[in-house]
Amino acid sequence: MHEVTLRRIILVRLAKSIDMDTKSITIGKTPIPITKEDVQGIFGIPIEGEDIEPHLENQTDTELFTAYANNGQILISDLETAIRASKALDGDFLRRFILYAIGTVLAPTAQHYVDSKFLNLVPDLENLRKFNWASFTLNHFFKSVHKFRNRDHVNLQGNLILL
Repeated sequence: MHEVTLRRIILVRLAKSIDMDTKSITIGKTPIPITKEDVQGIFGIPIEGEDIEPHLENQTDTELFTAYANNGQILISDLETAIRASKALDGDFLRRFILYAIGTVLAPTAQHYVDSKFLNLVPDLENLRKFNWASFTLNHFFKSVHKFRNRDHVNLQGNLILL
């Protein structure tokens, strides 16, 4: 059996063992909570600060969308290419890096692009320090597991290292 197939089987079993009410994973008969402190320990990101979700509900800045989108999408591959080609650690570099981190590590999906709603987080780079990134990552993870278990998504998404 291929390594990828085995990994998927294990991840699916772990995802199915999550108790969504207690936000814990059950191994054997022992529930192990998955907390924002776990996310902070793994990634070293803040566990305190402003909730990110309300910012995602705002109208997306069309200028930012035009600057970072390609054919109507903010492609992860375009972000990576621009980050690698960047000569300066300027605002554009930081915005691309944050969008790339969201799309690949903090809140990954099965898509090859980053949702444009995340542009709402990067207009004012000073605000990035104020956000509770660990709770954002954890909430996205649990939402993704819930959607997968309810068959809304075929692929298991979210930050799977938390499994």
